[in-house]
Amino acid sequence: MTRQYEEETGRAGDPFLRMLQPEEPNAPFTESSYFRLGSYVSFNGEEDCLVTHLHTTRSRTSKDLAVPGSGLATTVDLLGPAYAASFNSRTAGTATNDAIPSSPIASSNDGILLYTDRDLNENVRGAVLQKYGQGQVTEVIDCDVSYKVKNGKYDLFVNNGINIVAGQPDNPANINITAQGHYTEKALGDRFTTIFGVSHSEFIGESTTFYMGDRSITFIGHETQLKMSTSHYVIIGEDDYFRLGGRFQFTLSSDRTYIFGKQFTQVVGTKTDIVVGMEIKFNVNDTWKMVFDRDDSFKNRDYKIIYKQDIVVCPGTSLSVKNDVITFCNYMVTNERASVENSEYKQKKADIETVINKNFSQSTDATKMEQAAIHLFL
Repeated sequence: MTRQYEEETGRAGDPFLRMLQPEEPNAPFTESSYFRLGSYVSFNGEEDCLVTHLHTTRSRTSKDLAVPGSGLATTVDLLGPAYAASFNSRTAGTATNDAIPSSPIASSNDGILLYTDRDLNENVRGAVLQKYGQGQVTEVIDCDVSYKVKNGKYDLFVNNGINIVAGQPDNPANINITAQGHYTEKALGDRFTTIFGVSHSEFIGESTTFYMGDRSITFIGHETQLKMSTSHYVIIGEDDYFRLGGRFQFTLSSDRTYIFGKQFTQVVGTKTDIVVGMEIKFNVNDTWKMVFDRDDSFKNRDYKIIYKQDIVVCPGTSLSVKNDVITFCNYMVTNERASVENSEYKQKKADIETVINKNFSQSTDATKMEQAAIHLFL
């Protein structure tokens, strides 16, 4: 039916056409299937319980330049036009595009109103082409929502941003994304990820990570890494470590370090090295050592070969306590102001020197002379 509500609504010339199929003859509009064309029927609030009361908004993009980077514009240009096109080379920084929604825009409820207290079924064998001029708002009160594309792809293009919220603070929900093929994620601006809970990442295959710029990591807690593979590290630059706690390192195999340059180690405290096995040290050039206090050494045996010179300068007191001393010297110059000797083994020393001079003075094999003298002495 077509009616003019001029005298009832106060809006002259607002026609409408509506069809009503109630559940019962005197049932209210909410218990019916209702279809109206034309103006909103506001008389006695007839359609107030049928409209959605939803609101739309109109977002506008606000572009703010982020803090400039650390002079990466030249490096980005060298990587090719694909990188340079997605990077602000003028400021070496990225731009933040924030979609700012307007105030809620209420609907006039004019046009077409469709309401039913039952189900709505649409079955279109052809294409469905829909075009909306001023926003779209869909609200599902209860049950699930499913959208399937059985033979084709799904494209989503949004000019001013996408917001996805799952659950409420008192009713959390999950977001699951599964791709049976490739999964590509690309951001031509900044990216922020905040996780309150457990984060688990699993890679089965090859993984490559590329960083260009500054990177800062703050870790508070306990970290455990298990690597059952070979690791290679190449650092072209400076590598600084600052620790306020202890460090424990346990290696069950060999540990090799090659340094082509200088190494400086400063220990403020006590340093202890325990070597269970053999220790071999080669110095191709000079070795310089300075000890400002005591230098104690406890050894079972000490074997030293000096091919050129051995100079010992002691401005103070030099104390040497030895049980037996055997010295082979081709030429010795001694300058002593005073000498005090214990004559207990003086005679034994003279006997050994006599035997050496008598039996081995003509021998040219120095090793046999040393072995014979030591055997005789013991």
